[in-house]
Amino acid sequence: SAASWGEVGGLSAASQAQAEAGTADTVAITPLSANWHNGAAKFWVTFDNNGNIHASWNITSITDTGTGVATITIATNFSSNYPTLAIMAADVGLRFNNGGIYAGSFVVNCYGYNNATPTDNGTKTTVVGFGDQ
Repeated sequence: SAASWGEVGGLSAASQAQAEAGTADTVAITPLSANWHNGAAKFWVTFDNNGNIHASWNITSITDTGTGVATITIATNFSSNYPTLAIMAADVGLRFNNGGIYAGSFVVNCYGYNNATPTDNGTKTTVVGFGDQ
């Protein structure tokens, strides 16, 4: 049979403040409260150079806003314009930077290895974001 909270040492679910602080050892992280902790990914997306989303979580849309430039809209906004992004690509010889980070969206620029201006997004680009929502 499934365990109840009473059977697991009487722990109660962490509040948002407790999950964000990450210091209490007398409450449990639940599926809902896990997202409140700053160490949990708040979104992730894998997309291609045509702006097609292959897989994602907490992403509303991707707009191809120019050559090598994609604007990604997040479903649940961050509380500030300072989330941390990790950008990765399956393509060799490409480099990326963020072209702007906002509470509800961010811009990814894709460059060829020696190019000074954005060229084209990779065949598959993945971005993961962390921060407070």
